[in-house]
Amino acid sequence: MNKIILLFSFVFSTTVLADVLTWDELEAETKYSVAYDIPFDENLTLKTDSPLYFKEVTDLGNVPVMLFTFLDPNCTNPEFESEMVLFNPEPEDTIHNKEIGVQYSKECCVDIYIEPQYYYDKSIFKN
Repeated sequence: MNKIILLFSFVFSTTVLADVLTWDELEAETKYSVAYDIPFDENLTLKTDSPLYFKEVTDLGNVPVMLFTFLDPNCTNPEFESEMVLFNPEPEDTIHNKEIGVQYSKECCVDIYIEPQYYYDKSIFKN
């Protein structure tokens, strides 16, 4: 019986993780859902399944970082800004630190900073 429960747990967890898209799979002008809770501060947490619209990706040139910009359709305060928070979409990978920077900025934008070397790795979004 324990083996059946363990097998069911494994299948369920890999199915959930399989739904998470990689950064290169994201397409501009498309709505995605957040795959994890992202807490900015005590005033705002993007909850799992919150929708965000992908606006654009920008190569920041001299800085080895890519900027993904999303719009929050559920925004209630267009003046709200947060500090950047670090989030690791792959905590199970203990060899590489794949933390991304996530910041909520004015005009209901969510800015996500990733290193280009992780462009083909798991994002924080699902369809």
